[in-house]
Amino acid sequence: MVNKLATAISVVFHPLLMTSTLFAILFAFGSPVVSVMTGNIQSFMFIIFLITFIIPILSLSVLRLTKTISDITLVDRRERIIPFVFISIFYLTITWLFVARIGMTPMVNLIFIAISVIISSLTVITLFWKISAHGAGVGGLLGFLVAFYVLSPEGDLIWAIIGVILLGGVVMSSRLYLNVHRPKEVHIGGLLGFLISFIVIVVFS
Repeated sequence: MVNKLATAISVVFHPLLMTSTLFAILFAFGSPVVSVMTGNIQSFMFIIFLITFIIPILSLSVLRLTKTISDITLVDRRERIIPFVFISIFYLTITWLFVARIGMTPMVNLIFIAISVIISSLTVITLFWKISAHGAGVGGLLGFLVAFYVLSPEGDLIWAIIGVILLGGVVMSSRLYLNVHRPKEVHIGGLLGFLISFIVIVVFS
């Protein structure tokens, strides 16, 4: 029962879902980061979900069908390398399109730049050591929210921060319970995601 719950938590809070989760939180709390976006929120969220989750997940499914990887959960460090490289290139391309072609808001551009740096860093580290992408995902989410709160502390984002801290504990615990990571892998992943997202937003905004 506990094993199924830990697996469900790992799936529901998959690292690739953290971008969509971040924007959903920002819209829900009326953050200044997205308040300048006057277009259709539903369409924006659908596009974000499509390009940051659906397409990468489909690519993993293709790799599984072609037997490039044995399992989309990517428990084996060596099997993570090709998917991570592909996803890094994909995110870097999307970030370039957002910054240079589409003309998103400066803060949205910074968010995607930070996410691309996180994923690229995970890819490089994975060449030598198995680091937790789940840890980096939830750590990055927390880093973004803390950075936005530091820049604009008058909002209610503090409640989202508290919620994500609790979520991070649950997600990281589930990865440890499933025995797919050691504590150091999870903690360093979380710290990496937090520091990159926080520093990019605070320093370059």
